Amino acid sequence: MKSNIKILSGCKREIELDIEADEVTKEFERIVTQFSSRAKIPGFRPGKTPRDIIKQRFYPEIKESLFNSLIPKTLSEELKTQNLDPVGMPVVDDLHFKEGQPLHLKAQFEVWPEFNLPVYKKIKVKNKKVSVTDQEINQSLEELRLRSAQYMPVEGRGVREEDYVVAEMKGKDLKTKKFLPQEKVVILAGHAENEELLNKKLIGSMPGEEKKFTLDYDENHQNKKLAGKKIEHSLKVISIKEKKISALDDEFAKELGEFENLKDLKEKIKKEIISSKEKATKQDMAEEIIKKISNKLSIGLPEVLVEQEYMAIMRRL
Repeated sequence: MKSNIKILSGCKREIELDIEADEVTKEFERIVTQFSSRAKIPGFRPGKTPRDIIKQRFYPEIKESLFNSLIPKTLSEELKTQNLDPVGMPVVDDLHFKEGQPLHLKAQFEVWPEFNLPVYKKIKVKNKKVSVTDQEINQSLEELRLRSAQYMPVEGRGVREEDYVVAEMKGKDLKTKKFLPQEKVVILAGHAENEELLNKKLIGSMPGEEKKFTLDYDENHQNKKLAGKKIEHSLKVISIKEKKISALDDEFAKELGEFENLKDLKEKIKKEIISSKEKATKQDMAEEIIKKISNKLSIGLPEVLVEQEYMAIMRRL
């Protein structure tokens, strides 16, 4: 195989190569055989169609398969032989193929920029000491209490905000007079994503009590079955569960399974906060070192990297 590498600009390169005729012919004939075994040509049994007819009928597809089979693999192997690590896939911009002759092509690609790393062992950055306040520990404890909350059945009172309510809901389309299927639903009372009127009707409702209300749903409502419709709803509360948050004491710590008392729990939380802050501090220090090194470097970036970063930024906007 003959090949030649040209430097077009800072990071841009061009490779020109010829894939030997014997290798091209061997792969071409393999692909023709593959097409012949699959082709259904009137008057011929599968696999028995003359090769000239196969080539005439499927020549564009055979050529495309040949290029897809040979070019990426050959380019990758040759660039590896030349100790070149391309950024992205090489782009073929010149291709010449004729049966029985070498396959000639040119492709452009970009490489990582070469540079000398400046002396970095003497770069100084400030090592920040980490500390934990009682407020941070208490906040973590409160979050842990909320995550550990349980919902317990209640009786003898109506629905309050933040209760979980099991209810039966029915509905009727006031335009078509058609009834919607009855559903058993679980609702978090007072939740901001609920319809405002639903929250108003729900608060104070007792188990077994049924209330009716009408809602006009927006054309863009997320439930397509309700969008743009005026529905008369009937809601019947079946059961109510309220959030029970444990007291912040030794029993709460023991319930978590690995602590003897509240003091042990606080110590564990303190260590976790310190560990998290230390990791963040190390990350900040590493970024500061990299920034100081990069300020001393002057290199041209491959265009493909710049384009990829631009597209990534646009997707985040």
